[in-house]
Amino acid sequence: MRSFNFFLYDNYDTTDVKNPADDPRAAFGKAADLVLTKVTETLPGECSYEMLCRDGSTQAADTLIHIGLLRRENNAVFLDSPVLLREDVPCLQNCFSDHLRHMEEALWQRRDDFYRLAGELNNGFPPERNLYHVLCGAILDGSFFAYISDHELVSTSRLHASGLDYLIIAYEQASALDLFSQKLLCSYNRYSDGARAFQSFGDANGDRVDFFRFARQKEAGKVPAALSDIERLWDTLPKENTKNRLLNEMQQFVETGCCEETCFRLMSLFGYIHNGRLAVPVYRAAQMPVMDALERLTEECLYTEVQSALSTPRLTSSLLCNRHGVSAKEIANELYHVLFGQLNERLVSSGFVAKPQEFAGEGRYLQSIQLTGNS
Repeated sequence: MRSFNFFLYDNYDTTDVKNPADDPRAAFGKAADLVLTKVTETLPGECSYEMLCRDGSTQAADTLIHIGLLRRENNAVFLDSPVLLREDVPCLQNCFSDHLRHMEEALWQRRDDFYRLAGELNNGFPPERNLYHVLCGAILDGSFFAYISDHELVSTSRLHASGLDYLIIAYEQASALDLFSQKLLCSYNRYSDGARAFQSFGDANGDRVDFFRFARQKEAGKVPAALSDIERLWDTLPKENTKNRLLNEMQQFVETGCCEETCFRLMSLFGYIHNGRLAVPVYRAAQMPVMDALERLTEECLYTEVQSALSTPRLTSSLLCNRHGVSAKEIANELYHVLFGQLNERLVSSGFVAKPQEFAGEGRYLQSIQLTGNS
């Protein structure tokens, strides 16, 4: 039996989940692995619903169909979300090499412009550190991602019958696939109300100790024992509007250097404060014109090459999920993450941007704060 890692590109808050049966995260596990193995190891269109039920997987099959990982057409069951297998590794390894070289060259040709603009952020951190957060994270995994979505190169949204908006991406657990599913710099975690955020950007090679990841662990009742000190502090906060309380206190600390003691200690434990002072870059509303200029510069350098990379027919035609009729734009969403994640690795290796810190058991990442106004 194959095993899988599941990733969710979600556009909803956990409070939007009114029915536990609608929560895609609750569907992932060994039962899902069993069903997905059967579907992927059968020729497209030849895996029958009865076959899955006969093997005792009726509930799991129904659940995976309900959340949109699979779809049923008459009696046949197909993949309905991007699923990448070990057989797809040769394609992923080779498909972007020329495009990556051209993209990196285009950025280096405008290096002086990028560094000049990054210097105008004037937040006490060097251009390389700011470009790690702004170019690698906020732009390539944010505004530029939205830009190519607006140009219909990728899909970033699918509204399900449950009313929840999300995409599912699955990777088979295989060492050859880890490079693409876990070890690329393409994982943006933001504990945010839309205007203010604790944020970290890095890889997914571990359990990151940060506000966003901890909040998800807490909601699921799966806080690791190693984080018991953090959990005890967290539990002293008001149960209602915890996020708003933390973001309010963060904003107060940024503006005055003081905040409520529990929030101060949490920010210290999560690494945003060191020796009583902010230890990460802060991006404010007044800096948005500079951020916008960096976004436009990135579009000038990369859009044409990204469009070419994601529109190559041989790229998707060899992937099993494509042969199952999975949305090409949903597949392109994940392939874009592979593309810009590889680009980010090149930018780190060449010194164009700062090198993220590696934390044992957590992976590589760096943190920052967004403070562009009140929610």
